[in-house]
Amino acid sequence: MDFKTIQNQRQWAQYDGQSIANVTYVYVLNRQVSRLFGSSDILYIGKTLQTMSRRFRQETTVNNTLGNTQHTNIRLTHLFGHLNLANVICYFTAQTDCPFQNADPILQHLQVWDKRCYRRCVTSGNPVVISLEKRLLVTYAVDHGEVPPLNNRM
Repeated sequence: MDFKTIQNQRQWAQYDGQSIANVTYVYVLNRQVSRLFGSSDILYIGKTLQTMSRRFRQETTVNNTLGNTQHTNIRLTHLFGHLNLANVICYFTAQTDCPFQNADPILQHLQVWDKRCYRRCVTSGNPVVISLEKRLLVTYAVDHGEVPPLNNRM
């Protein structure tokens, strides 16, 4: 999975300082990066309830400042400094949820990549909704044998 494969499946907009809140977003590098299986230009998949402008600022400029406890922000800021942020484009979509049926193949993959989410899905008697972020992360993991490089936690 790379950005080209998901670009037409949703209405993605390039981040350019917008203050829209409650979005799913991806950071895309201007080149492919080798993965366990294949390669991809997607560096990070996330979602935020706060505004995209605030989240972008947190993830690209905070470094390890006093009072900052968000490990993801510290890690992303550090790595974007090495990658040169000009080589990374952020895209976002207002879609955050992804309904699916029990016949959806994502359910089988959830069993491997997110056991808690899988358990919630199979024990719920209601139509199941997972986050678009979760669907993208699981799809990426199935395609590449691992999550995007900047989604990895230490």
